[in-house]
Amino acid sequence: GTVDGSVIAAGSNVTIAGTITHDLTVASGNVVVSGRVDGSVRAAGGTVTISGPVGGDVVAAGGTVDVTAKVGRDAVVAGRTVTLGGGIGRRVLASAENLGLRGPVTGDVEANVDRLWLDGGSAIGGNLTYASDNAAALAPGAKVHGIIRHNPPLTGYPTGGGRVAFGLLGWLRAVVGFFVLGIVVIRLFPTISRVTVDAIRTAPWPCLGLGAALLAS
Repeated sequence: GTVDGSVIAAGSNVTIAGTITHDLTVASGNVVVSGRVDGSVRAAGGTVTISGPVGGDVVAAGGTVDVTAKVGRDAVVAGRTVTLGGGIGRRVLASAENLGLRGPVTGDVEANVDRLWLDGGSAIGGNLTYASDNAAALAPGAKVHGIIRHNPPLTGYPTGGGRVAFGLLGWLRAVVGFFVLGIVVIRLFPTISRVTVDAIRTAPWPCLGLGAALLAS
């Protein structure tokens, strides 16, 4: 089927097989996205598998993250083992113990990893910048059209380009945390959640200002 809008889902196992015309936000022990998402996908889980095409960004964190889908914009990913194979329309920002690239990336790849490998079908249109104790393994046929920069592992708070990846991945962890907290609040306190929704509907701008003030404090 088709959902004309955005979808927010949570559970022990979540499978998205249909079409979503806007964004998908999902948290689960096992996430499978095989349908088309015209917007962006934000996913967190023990295992995250995305095989359906994504028109926007993929922001994903998990023990295992496997993206074989074609992604229209950026891929921001974190996990123990991360594999990207369907083609990334812009750039990749990654933090992983093991990162494998199996398809084309139009822009730059920036990563903090233990081990990085590029399969023969991979091609990076921009620069490859990675921080690791180990040199990247490039299979025959793998291509990097820009500059390859191998930096020491990030320790503490990074500088330069690493600062960008560090900040985005920190933001990813915060978003996932707030999402999970929201699910817990809705489950435990449904009455309070309904009152909050009603307040936002009747006075959205004051609520937005209060939220911004709380985030800034």
